Amino acid sequence: MQASSVPNLSLLNAVDIRVKMMITALASVMTVAISSLYAQCFLFAVSFLYLLMIRRPKLILVSYLLFLIMMAIACGFGLVLAHFLPMMGKGMELKSLAVPFMRAFTMLNVVLPLAFTGRLQQILNSLQKLKLPFVIYLPAAVIVRFIPTFTNDIKQI
Repeated sequence: MQASSVPNLSLLNAVDIRVKMMITALASVMTVAISSLYAQCFLFAVSFLYLLMIRRPKLILVSYLLFLIMMAIACGFGLVLAHFLPMMGKGMELKSLAVPFMRAFTMLNVVLPLAFTGRLQQILNSLQKLKLPFVIYLPAAVIVRFIPTFTNDIKQI
């Protein structure tokens, strides 16, 4: 079953699912290992170019808007918490939030191409060939597959 109903216009449809999974894993490790804001910005820029390869600007725009709303809500709750616990307010500066937000956007940039250009069966087979336990690879595949399904449900509503 195709992960999306859009025709195969993306260059990433020709790329093996294992390569996309390795890119996602490498980006995940890099976002955790790198703590410099400039290095995170570079990693974000590279991952954004990777995301643009799926050629779905509306999907990218909606994903970014939803992500920004979630981050604004998180900041709002952080400010409310800082009001009651002043020690928490020290971590609510823009500079201290920039790196975690850049990490989140980088992961968004590498997970969306995996979710929208891979077939569920390919993802399951690749995860199974890694000799991962069933309790790890099945939820991972379901999570990746949830994104296109959720997008299609929103379109229907």
